[in-house]
Amino acid sequence: MTTVSERLAALPTIDRRTALALAAGFASALLVLALSAPPSLTAVLVADGPLPAGTALGDLPVTYRNVDNADGLIVGSDIGELADWTLVTPLTEGEPLLVSLIRPPQQITAPQQMALAIPATQAVLGEIQAGDSVDILVTRTAGVGSDATTEVLARDVYVISAVLAESTAFGDELRLILAVTDQLAVDLANASYAGDLDLIKVNP
Repeated sequence: MTTVSERLAALPTIDRRTALALAAGFASALLVLALSAPPSLTAVLVADGPLPAGTALGDLPVTYRNVDNADGLIVGSDIGELADWTLVTPLTEGEPLLVSLIRPPQQITAPQQMALAIPATQAVLGEIQAGDSVDILVTRTAGVGSDATTEVLARDVYVISAVLAESTAFGDELRLILAVTDQLAVDLANASYAGDLDLIKVNP
C-alpha cells in the first residue's frame, strides 16, 4: 500500500509544495478552530436587584447567568429547593450568589456551632452526613449498680459537617459540627460528661 509520504514524494516539485502548503494550512485551520471554540458554560444564580441580608431566597429577586467558572457559586437557573435558605450578606444587582453566603433554615433558628465527637457505634455506624438531622439521646446512671435512664436531649439537630475518623485503638469516631442554640450547647456539654450520647438519624 502506498503511503501518503510516498504519494507526496511522487508528485512533481510544484505539486508537492502545493500539497504541503495545503496540508499545513488545513492543520493551522484546525488549530484555530480548537483554540477559538467557546468554553462550556454553567448557569449560576445572580441577584436580579438589591438583595438584603436575613431574607429567604424565595422572597428575593434572583435570576441566572451563564459563566465558564462556577467555583464557589450556586449552580442552577432557579432557586428550587433553596427557597427557604437565607442570605446572610447583602448583595447588589448582578452579583453572584455564593454558597458561603446562604444558610439553611436550621442554622437560622440555631445559629451557633458546636463540635461533637462520638463513637460510630453510637451514631448509626457513622452513616450521618452534612445536611442530615439527628435526635440526640443521653443515657445516665446514678452510680454503680443503679439502673440506667435514657431520655431525649434534643430533636432535629442539624448536621453542618460530619467526618468519620478511623481508629484502630478505639474504633471509628464520628466528628460532627452541629447547629445549636446557646441552651442546647450547654445541655450537650453537660450530657457529654454526665452520660453517654447516642444519635438517631431522622428520616427526611
